[in-house]
Amino acid sequence: MEKSGFEIKNRIVEKAKESFAKNGYSKVNTQFLANELGISKRTLYEHFPSKEKLLEEIVDRDLREIKKHVDQIIKDIKKSESDFLFNMDKLWNVMSKTSCTFTKEFFEDLRRYAPKQWKKIEIFRAKQIRSNFTKLHSIGVKRGIIKPNINKDIFYLIYYNSLHNILVPEVLSDLPISNQEALQNIIDVLLTGSLTEKGRKKYLEI
Repeated sequence: MEKSGFEIKNRIVEKAKESFAKNGYSKVNTQFLANELGISKRTLYEHFPSKEKLLEEIVDRDLREIKKHVDQIIKDIKKSESDFLFNMDKLWNVMSKTSCTFTKEFFEDLRRYAPKQWKKIEIFRAKQIRSNFTKLHSIGVKRGIIKPNINKDIFYLIYYNSLHNILVPEVLSDLPISNQEALQNIIDVLLTGSLTEKGRKKYLEI
């Protein structure tokens, strides 16, 4: 059965995303991708005229998907009856999924070889992820879940930098636990010091 143009385009995007994350954006060329996909370079270029356009598609798709999930979580968490910690955990998992896929080395590679896309991601982080994360911190303080003396920017930076400096292949390879277990440990350590007594009890119930 012949595949549609839409299916081929999605296959190209998924394979490129996997290859860029594994090998680095600068080290993957279109011939390599075509070989991996079992298609000709001509077919690849029919969908994406350049590697840069392919990267742009990957970044735009991922940012749209993250925004959709984050917006829904924010909407849920603002409801007075919502389970704050449960939704906070969902937010962290959305963020960590991207961090596990695209490593610190990948972003450094983008900054050097695809500065336009790197800048787009950085702006997104500042406007979407960080701003929403700090809003949730404020909600947690108001609900008596997070200690009021914990600075919202420090709260965010500890978590963000933990993801990008611990959930990387060279560190994880030396740990006797899975990626998910490492993530859970990061969350546990962060919350242990930031939650009120009320918050800790709720977290242990979860």
